[in-house]
Amino acid sequence: MIKFGTKAETLQVLKGKLKTALVLDAYVFTTDDWNQSPDAVCDAIKNYLRAARLFIVRSSASSEDTSESSNAGHFLSIGNIPVDDKALLFESIQKVIRSYGQNPGSEQILVQEHLVGIRMSGVAFTKDIDTGNDYYVVNYDESNSTTNTVTGGNGKDLKTFYRWKKFTGAIGNKSIEKVVSLMQELEILTGENALDIEFAIDDQ
Repeated sequence: MIKFGTKAETLQVLKGKLKTALVLDAYVFTTDDWNQSPDAVCDAIKNYLRAARLFIVRSSASSEDTSESSNAGHFLSIGNIPVDDKALLFESIQKVIRSYGQNPGSEQILVQEHLVGIRMSGVAFTKDIDTGNDYYVVNYDESNSTTNTVTGGNGKDLKTFYRWKKFTGAIGNKSIEKVVSLMQELEILTGENALDIEFAIDDQ
């Protein structure tokens, strides 16, 4: 069974193991790395993700996305950073670290390629978070090409899909079907039945 760590650690464990989704490459570093040599971190990000056109800097705090807590949207993520804009990358990393609060200790940050051409994004739950009942719940946005309208709570056309876990009929929405398949696969891989999963589906 896959064990939960930080967001970065969990994504690294899942990378290459999923049949229903793709985990993008991520460069992971700590606040200690950053404090020691921010220029070296920026250069390493660009070298590691050299095929990317845009970066997204994502939080990976020790209190975030664990088996005990989610804190979805609690910390900052900043995207649409051109790979050649070192000053903006530097500033974005600083802002994400500041979102951890004062004196956060040694925490992780991850940087990935920022996806373009997003046609659906959101957060999926393997239980109804209000009742605890056995439903797959997908909060999603199909009207915005960014990926944080659901987690940030700032979308204007957010939708919610519910499916009873024992329902075996067709859903009628291929994108939602993919998300449900991902939830089912992650339940098997983790042995957990109360997961929340951030996702994005692009044009590919």
